[in-house]
Amino acid sequence: MTISRTRRTLITAAVGVPAALSLLSLLSPLAAATTVVKRKPVRSFAELEKDFKGRIGVAAIDLGAGRIVGHRLDERFPFCSTFK
Repeated sequence: MTISRTRRTLITAAVGVPAALSLLSLLSPLAAATTVVKRKPVRSFAELEKDFKGRIGVAAIDLGAGRIVGHRLDERFPFCSTFK
C-alpha cells in the first residue's frame, strides 16, 4: 500500500498529533511537563514540512500553566477562505 500525500493527509496529521498529545496529558499529569513531550512535536512538524514541501504553523496553549508552544509561531498563514 502506498501512502498518498494529499492536503487531507496533511491536515489529518496536523490535527492528529496535537490531539493525541492532549489525550496523553490527561492520562499522566507529568506528561505535559516533560521536555521530551514538549520537543517531539516540533521535530515532527519539521519532518512533515520536508515531506510535503510546505510550511506548517501550529500553536498550543497550556491554560493551566499559561505556556504557549508551537511551530512557526511568529509567521502568518493564509486561510483558504481569506485569500481568495
